[in-house]
Amino acid sequence: EEMFKKLKGNKEIRPNAITYNIMLKMYSKRSHFEKVDELYLEMEAEGVRPDGITYNTYINALGRAGRVADAEQVFKNCPSPDVVTFTTLMKTFSEFDRFEAAKALFEDMKRVGINPSLVTYSVMIDCLGKAGDLVGAQMIVDEMTIRGLSPNVVCYTSLIRGYAQKGDLSGVLFLLKSMEESRLRPTERSFCEVIDALASSGKFDGAELMVEKMRDADMSLGIVAYNTLLKLYNSQKNVGKVRQVFEELVLNGNQPDEVSFNTYINALGEANDMTGAECAF
Repeated sequence: EEMFKKLKGNKEIRPNAITYNIMLKMYSKRSHFEKVDELYLEMEAEGVRPDGITYNTYINALGRAGRVADAEQVFKNCPSPDVVTFTTLMKTFSEFDRFEAAKALFEDMKRVGINPSLVTYSVMIDCLGKAGDLVGAQMIVDEMTIRGLSPNVVCYTSLIRGYAQKGDLSGVLFLLKSMEESRLRPTERSFCEVIDALASSGKFDGAELMVEKMRDADMSLGIVAYNTLLKLYNSQKNVGKVRQVFEELVLNGNQPDEVSFNTYINALGEANDMTGAECAF
């Protein structure tokens, strides 16, 4: 940052688009969205022409800041959007449940002759899965397969979540099996979606087996996995297991979030451990 300030003060060497893009990415990664705005406007004021990376970075930052309309406007201002530009805005639309807008943008991209990437397909499968359009999601899988692209773990996990939301446990388990047969290693998120689906269907023994499988996979569990385990044991009214998981969560350096605390307090309250619940609160 100091070097950038010195460069701006140099009359012989001025920051160019590459320099600004580096700073935009840095501020976006740190979630300093006000700084991202300032730099983008400064580029215009200094006569530095934004390139594709500039637009992609700015749209991503605006999306992460929840400024969907602004992200859409910057996209419209982009003279030559590429596959990353389209995909970035699609992801933003999907994250804020603007599923029809994402689908329309996907079709627009193909209409102007830009081929979707594996990331694009992953975003659209996730989008359609969240929208409950499993037929549409499967059509995307078929389309990418025809183009010689194989679904990755992200695609499978998104489909699993979609089937889980529909309460289709057989579909969830079929997808998990297909993923493993394709020699793809399920992620923490993949396991959590399957555990949730099993627990929601009352298949607690199956959920427990999946927990063991996740632990045997030698992966470092994060807050998503621990929250899934807390909810599983809370639904079984197994307060001992809830306590054990919560303690493990903290001991392994994770910061409990709202879901963690609420689930933990609920379990203690159901067990009439008001002292423990008040201490946690």
